[in-house]
Amino acid sequence: MHQWVKMHQLHLRFRLNPPYPPPPPQYVVSDRGPHGGLWPLWVPQLQAHMAAAGTGSALLLSRSASRGVRLFRVYRCEGCTCDPGDCGPGVWM
Repeated sequence: MHQWVKMHQLHLRFRLNPPYPPPPPQYVVSDRGPHGGLWPLWVPQLQAHMAAAGTGSALLLSRSASRGVRLFRVYRCEGCTCDPGDCGPGVWM
C-alpha cells in the first residue's frame, strides 16, 4: 500500500525594498599620517636622482590627507651609488 502525502504550496513573499529608508552613507577620512622615517627602498632611488642631478642632498616630502607633512633631507653618499654597468642587467631600465 502506498501512502499519499498531501503537499501544500508554500507562498513566500519577499520585499525587495525595506519599509524604512536606508541610512545615509557616512564617509570618514582615514590615514596613518606622514611616514615617520625613510623607507629603505627609497634610499637607492634618491641616491640615483642625486647622482644624475649632481647635487649633494635631496629633500623628500611625505604628506598626508589630514595629518600634515614631514620633510626629510637626505645627503648624497658616494659609496651608495654605482655605475649602470656595475649594478647588473635590468636595474637601470
